[in-house]
Amino acid sequence: MNLKERVEKNEILLGTMISELGCPNLIRMMQTGGFQFVIIDGEHGPFDLTQMAGMVAIGNGIGMPVIIRIPEIDRGFMTKALDMGADGFLIPMVNTADDARQLVEYAKYAPEGKRGISTTRAHTNYNPCGLREYMKSANRRILLMAQIETKEAVKNVEEIAAVPGIDVLIVGPSDLSSDLGVPGQLDTPVLLECAKKITDVALKNGKKCGTVSSNVKYLHACEDMGMSIFSMGSELGMILNGARESITVFRKKEPI
Repeated sequence: MNLKERVEKNEILLGTMISELGCPNLIRMMQTGGFQFVIIDGEHGPFDLTQMAGMVAIGNGIGMPVIIRIPEIDRGFMTKALDMGADGFLIPMVNTADDARQLVEYAKYAPEGKRGISTTRAHTNYNPCGLREYMKSANRRILLMAQIETKEAVKNVEEIAAVPGIDVLIVGPSDLSSDLGVPGQLDTPVLLECAKKITDVALKNGKKCGTVSSNVKYLHACEDMGMSIFSMGSELGMILNGARESITVFRKKEPI
């Protein structure tokens, strides 16, 4: 079962962000650790396309879904990422229904969109089946997650959620809290009310909802609202937390 099918079944899915380190075997490590998907941060991270392709290839090989957070809605970037074999996109700053429609147009083959066709690539394992059959299966597989992270997006969330082809609304709490005038304050009523509104609108439109954060209390509050897709922390957070814990353990100097 692919990631999109699991999303549609309303499973509670927990992933994490790959923020800065371009080692392909990080994908193996995150799967071994128990995460169900990873997001490569192409918005803030320093990754080039070759690094992304290496991580996506490992994910495809071991059955670990890899989503790419793209810098912006850009046909060229999206085409390359999909042809690498990415399982879908997390798209920042989706503020209007027009943004959402353009995303679908670039990510989906006809008749749902206008994705460019080049099939002897990694996304078909260099062995494409019949073109019509493949185009249909690719459209069914690709997961599109629109990140709602501004007051404008919250205002337009009904129209965004109604766009065919958008599968998930993702609350971006850092930017949304900043736009609301409470940067980083994830427990404030104004942010939580927006998150609840986004969740309710998504579910009403037959879509799913999720969020991205390292704040476990906030993630649980969102789960209680009805969200089902979560990206928790990043490889950088895990490394830093592990380093701090090691220093603390050493300095305790407990007897053998």
